[in-house]
Amino acid sequence: MICLHGTDPVTVYLSARARVDGMTVSDLERALYVDRSLVKHLAMRRTLFVFPRAALPLAQAGASNRVADSERRRLIRDVEAAGLHRNGALWLSTASEQVLELLSDGREFTSSQVRDAVPALEGSIAYGEGRPWGGRVPVGPRVMTTLSAAGRVLRASNDGGWTTSRPRWASTRSWYHDGLVRTHLAPRPVQGAVVRYHRQCRIHGVVGRRIVGGWRQSDTGEVVLQLLEDIGSHAQQVIEGEAARLTEWLGGIRVLPRFPSPLWKT
Repeated sequence: MICLHGTDPVTVYLSARARVDGMTVSDLERALYVDRSLVKHLAMRRTLFVFPRAALPLAQAGASNRVADSERRRLIRDVEAAGLHRNGALWLSTASEQVLELLSDGREFTSSQVRDAVPALEGSIAYGEGRPWGGRVPVGPRVMTTLSAAGRVLRASNDGGWTTSRPRWASTRSWYHDGLVRTHLAPRPVQGAVVRYHRQCRIHGVVGRRIVGGWRQSDTGEVVLQLLEDIGSHAQQVIEGEAARLTEWLGGIRVLPRFPSPLWKT
C-alpha cells in the first residue's frame, strides 16, 4: 500500500482503522504530527493523500510536480485575466517567497494567519458570474495549494478535531529537520472482515471482493448498513459484526462526508 485517500478528513482514519488492529485516533495523529512518519500531500487528480514519509519523494516526482505546474499556470492566467495582477508570474513568485520566508523559522500558521502576514495574498477572483453558484474565490489559498503541490509547504498539525480539516501550514524543510522516516502504522492484511474505503464495504473471501453496499450513520451515531443485494446469511453476519464494532469505535461521533453518496442520503 502506497497511500490512503485524505481529502475527506475522516477517510484516512477509517481506512487505517480497517487495516490496523487496535488503531485509535491518537495513534494516527501521533504518526502525522508528532513522529511525522506520515504526511498529507497533494498528488494525483489534485487530491489530498496521506503518504509514509519515505514515499514522499516518489509521490512528488510521480504526480505532484505535474499538479504543481498545472496549478501555477492556471493561477497566473486567472489573476491576469481578472486584472488583479498585470504580471501574474512575478506576483506569484513574490507571494510564494514571502510565504516561505514567513514559515522559515519552523513555526506553524493557519491560513488566516498566513494571509494577515503576507499582504501579497490579498485579493479574490470572480467565478460563475450571473450564475446562482457564482461568487468570488480568494487567491491566497490557491497560492498555498501551488506551494503544497510543489512540496515546499505542507499541512502540519490540525487546528481542530479529527473530523475536520483546519490545517496549520509549515515549511516542508523545517517540518522534517529531524529526518524521521519511521512508519508506525504499517498496513497489514485483513482476513474475514469488512474493509472500508471511501465508505464502501468489501468482504474478503465471502463475496469475492465485490462492493455489495455501503453504510451511513443514524442521528444517534449507529452505523446503518445499506446492502444492495442478498449476500447470504454468513456474509451479512460478518458485516453486521463489523458495523457494531465500528459503531463502538466511533463512540457516538458522527462522520459527515463532504461528498455524500446517494446511499448516504437515503
